[in-house]
Amino acid sequence: MRKIDADNAPLVVISDMRKEPEYKRMQDEDFTIIRITAADELRIERAREAGDNFTEADLTNSTETFIDKITPDYEVLNNLSPDSLYDQIDSILAELGVEKLSRGE
Repeated sequence: MRKIDADNAPLVVISDMRKEPEYKRMQDEDFTIIRITAADELRIERAREAGDNFTEADLTNSTETFIDKITPDYEVLNNLSPDSLYDQIDSILAELGVEKLSRGE
């Protein structure tokens, strides 16, 4: 959080919130919480393709299940293509009045 404050960034993306204290802090700091979900089978497949030794048992770890307990401001289903994911996020950002981001194309 100190780096975020020091950079005074207009937009911050935290892509890995896995524990209750992190969630509480983001709420206290008035962050917009967007939960991105995907089918378990797809999550495992993507992790393995990325070289991770991820198994179905890993999905029951508290760092993987905590996110199911939160109440997000928005929820995005990431079962399709990266473009589909980005389109959903762009739609949320537009609703929040945030300018569309470059996709690195």
